[in-house]
Amino acid sequence: MLPTLPFDPVERAALMESIVMRGLARAYYKFRYQPFYGGVCTCNAVGCCLLCCYCWNFSRNENPLIKADERFVEPSLVAKKLLDMFAKHSGSSMRISGCEPFLGVASTQHIANVLKCVRSQGFNKEFIFESNGIMIGHNPELLDLIKPFKPYIRLCIKADNPKTFERITGALGYGFDLQIKAANEIDARNIPCDVAIMPEFVDEGEIVLKTPFVDIETEKLKYYAGTKERLKARGLLRYA
Repeated sequence: MLPTLPFDPVERAALMESIVMRGLARAYYKFRYQPFYGGVCTCNAVGCCLLCCYCWNFSRNENPLIKADERFVEPSLVAKKLLDMFAKHSGSSMRISGCEPFLGVASTQHIANVLKCVRSQGFNKEFIFESNGIMIGHNPELLDLIKPFKPYIRLCIKADNPKTFERITGALGYGFDLQIKAANEIDARNIPCDVAIMPEFVDEGEIVLKTPFVDIETEKLKYYAGTKERLKARGLLRYA
């Protein structure tokens, strides 16, 4: 069910974590090898504190746990599935995608345990976490739970100002400041990170000014089912 817009992203993170976590098990729906990042073993999970109008996984993150293929998986089994894939594609990296990996302490402990498991089995390539940074900015200590296991974060910054952030994500505009804070906290801890933006909505120069990152990755807007309708509904008609 779509919440009233704009919603509080930190409150939604807590709500989503209560839904998609059961102890240290998280809800996943697919494990697969993909050609992205030069080849990556991917596990797709659900649950996000934002509802970006262009999100490819919008329906699952709007209403997690309503589809039959979504199952709770313990960290050790997530790691095993990834390692089994890696055995067949040894040049690849790993990633968790389709969700926000950092929703709070429980979800961060989950990914820390996944990382710990794969590292203990000799996996020494990149493990990529695609994050919006909201809860990292809100609670930077979450980073300290995963730093010992050498994560790689792909931070997706949604806008270059609070007003546009609110329209794109459906969340209150202060979330933009949390994204910028997340970028600085990640850099302060020397955790490897790429910052990604959609140039249709974000002025790259603004992000360079506000964060320590100068090499910004750009990603083109793609139209998935419902994207144009959501763009129109949020006053982003020129992109619809």
